[in-house]
This record gives sequence, C-alpha cells and structure tokens, in this order.
Amino acid sequence: MIYAFWHYFQRIRDYDLLREVYDVITRAANFMVNFRDEKLKLPLESYDLWRRDSASTRTRLPQCTQANRRK
Repeated sequence: MIYAFWHYFQRIRDYDLLREVYDVITRAANFMVNFRDEKLKLPLESYDLWRRDSASTRTRLPQCTQANRRK
C-alpha cells in the first residue's frame, strides 16, 4: 500500500488524497518498522493468510521434493 501510494503520488501529486490517507500510511509505515527482528532487521514471521492448510503443505512438500529429485 505504501509503495503503491508513493508511486501514485509521484505521478499525480494529489495532496488532497495525501491529507486523507496520511494517518493510515504513517501507521502502516510505523508497523513495518516495528515488526522486525532487532538483530537481523528483517520482518518477523507472521501468519500466512493465503495458506489454507499449513499441515497439509508440510506433508506434501517432502513428497514433491522427492519426486523432483527423481526426474
């Protein structure tokens, strides 16, 4: 969201929209800065919203890897 808005703003220079969304963008940026590993400075691990069943993925992944090795 932040990245997309920055590119939009660079092209359009919509200051009215910037005033409207400034608080949301600031909170999102602060979250990203604070939600990272202190030592590595990488984002912390989080829940994957798009994964339907992490257990089934873990059981299928080794099978897929083994099948690819045989080829």
